Amino acid sequence: MSNEETNQKPSEMNPEDLPEVRAFQDEFTRSFLQSIEETEAGYYPFLSGTGAYQMDFPAGGIVGERGYALKESEYEGYLIGVDNNNGTESSINFIYDDYKKSSNKENYLDNLEKRLGLNVKFEKIINDNQSLYVTYFERSEDTFTFAGYVQNELSPGGIQVIHETGCLNSIENCIDVKESSKKEIINWMQSIQYVEKEDESECYVMSGRILNTNEMRLRLIDLEYENLSEEQLIEQIKIIYIEEYGEELTANIDVFHSSESTLVANNNSGYDGTALYFYSEENYINEVYVISQGTQDMVDWEYNLEAMFAGLNYSQAEKTRDFVTDFKKEFNIDEISVPVIGLSHSLAHNNNTTAHLAFDIFDKVYSINGAQTNYYQLYYTDDDFAFKVRSNFSISRIDPYAIYNIDPQQLRTFAENYYADKAENIHQLISEDDPLYAISGVRGFFTLGEVDYYDTNPDFPGLRTLMEDIPDPVIKDFQELAVQYTVSSQRGGMQAAIQDILGVNLKVFDEVDMLNVYPPTCSSEKIEKQL
Repeated sequence: MSNEETNQKPSEMNPEDLPEVRAFQDEFTRSFLQSIEETEAGYYPFLSGTGAYQMDFPAGGIVGERGYALKESEYEGYLIGVDNNNGTESSINFIYDDYKKSSNKENYLDNLEKRLGLNVKFEKIINDNQSLYVTYFERSEDTFTFAGYVQNELSPGGIQVIHETGCLNSIENCIDVKESSKKEIINWMQSIQYVEKEDESECYVMSGRILNTNEMRLRLIDLEYENLSEEQLIEQIKIIYIEEYGEELTANIDVFHSSESTLVANNNSGYDGTALYFYSEENYINEVYVISQGTQDMVDWEYNLEAMFAGLNYSQAEKTRDFVTDFKKEFNIDEISVPVIGLSHSLAHNNNTTAHLAFDIFDKVYSINGAQTNYYQLYYTDDDFAFKVRSNFSISRIDPYAIYNIDPQQLRTFAENYYADKAENIHQLISEDDPLYAISGVRGFFTLGEVDYYDTNPDFPGLRTLMEDIPDPVIKDFQELAVQYTVSSQRGGMQAAIQDILGVNLKVFDEVDMLNVYPPTCSSEKIEKQL
């Protein structure tokens, strides 16, 4: 074979000239392999579809094409099926995310542990520019698993990898294979290496995330509350972009407000938001940011009570979903894959996160001081979650309020585990002095995702400890009132709800007020009766 043929990528070579191993016989797998020269016996060089990392690829492995997922250089997920040629088969699950920072790796390890469904201990193996965390366990006599997390220490980026091997022959043979394979698999995990980028400053444009800093995202969220015209909003975004990045924004911007949406406008939920579509074919920019508004008026405050405390209302989350559906048609992107990123504050975090968990409409969600999502609310929003809750806790579908009798800590843990995978795409900044943080520890609320906490007022302890001292039965009593209010208001409005709870008919006060302006039109006996 000539040197020219040796330097060719396998995908460019004549199939007859390729090694007669399983990895090269599969066309899709072959597209990732960089050479026909072995890195070591039985392994070949593999480059991720994101270009972010490389590794040794087993000769008996195939990348599953149907299950392969890629979003620019942001995310990659896939399965590798391996025939080990020793009486065992392996399944290797890879998930890469480009946002994962070294400072939060403990959270990522916790997420991996929840995904495994086991209490495990990770062994840390440090290389020059990255850290590898590995654990080993056996689910049965004929299977054994290595799970690992690889953190890039130079720039954001993290990989979850789960390597599970099953024995096809006798248990005795399986024991021998386990011992001989352990060192080989650890060495293989250490072959996963991040590829250093020559010009890190250009990565944010190519990665599909042009608004890639907290400062930029927070300033966009703030703009949503200024009620600017479309022209003013676009102008302000361009100015802020220059201030934050020191260069002009090389993308077009289209704006679509919820008031223009046929699915959202004139709705009674109170949802309000704006979609910003950034696009430039020349600069490989194509992404949408949805800025949902937080609490603004009495309608929102009533929704806060019914949705986040009672857990019975999810109409704003549904309208968030409808808004995303509508703007995709408006921007003519409903048939193509475009990253959709949610930006939110206060109530809007609950809307965006609930919509993300229940309807899978966002690729990522970024929030500041958000009202946390509620597992009671998700029970009524997400049918799949509700089914799992009923199955796990053996509660009746007939009783719609049976979920409130489940131990809240057990239900919280169950919800955290159930949504652990989607939680990896949620990112929050939270002030420990914010009132919403204070109440986020009571029954119903649970905090998901990567969270950076800030003590914005070190001289004061905040309200969280005070809320934590309130016994759960007291919170439950208030919650039952909120449930009663919600059910009654949905039947007859706010006045009906207050009358059901307090026994007071507010209409009588209207009639009393009228007495001060107009001659009495009803007897004092009638007013007494109403009071």
